[in-house]
Amino acid sequence: MAAIPDLLRRSRTIAVVGLSSKRFRPSYGVAEYMQEQGYRIIPVNPNESEVLGEKTYRSIEDVPEHIDIVDIFRRSEFVGPSWSRQFVLAPTPSGCRRRCSRGSGPKSP
Repeated sequence: MAAIPDLLRRSRTIAVVGLSSKRFRPSYGVAEYMQEQGYRIIPVNPNESEVLGEKTYRSIEDVPEHIDIVDIFRRSEFVGPSWSRQFVLAPTPSGCRRRCSRGSGPKSP
């Protein structure tokens, strides 16, 4: 897999799994920053309809366009080592970044 700076230079579209409309969530802050840097953000969250002015998709399989990077914001109990078997993308994204908490700290509202 490519180094992160190289991957970011070659990429334009980032699907953010677990992106929340709650401004205090890390997913929102990261996606907002990436959008400000010129990346196309595709929110993926079955509990949202729109985030950051973009239509939200229920699952990664529902996204109708090419995805360069998949950025996952999910608690670790929802993202196991076999998570990639849950979806098939063609062409395959250039990279995937998983951000999970262990659930040991306080839970956000």
